[in-house]
Amino acid sequence: MAAIAQVIHLQKIIYLVPLRALVDEKYRHFKNLYSHCGMDIVISTRDRNEDDHHIISGDYDVAVMAYEKFNYFCLMCPHFLDIVSLVIIDEMQLINDSKWGPLLESMV
Repeated sequence: MAAIAQVIHLQKIIYLVPLRALVDEKYRHFKNLYSHCGMDIVISTRDRNEDDHHIISGDYDVAVMAYEKFNYFCLMCPHFLDIVSLVIIDEMQLINDSKWGPLLESMV
């Protein structure tokens, strides 16, 4: 576990989910699993923006955020992606959904 944390600690990872409830759930899950290894897990949704400055400045290891918030960062602060090594899109099957599909297509 500590070895994984060290490897990941050198890279920025963004984990995307479609719903705020899932963002909160994944944030708590990752925080419980990895914060004791020294990994800095941050969260960002429309309602949870306390870590946004960390995301913009690259002061995190894993950022868990909603699709819409990622899209917002891409449009308003495109430089934030310069230091990201991995973007994980959870619920990617929603690309066929009429509501989520266009947003997912624009993100990918």
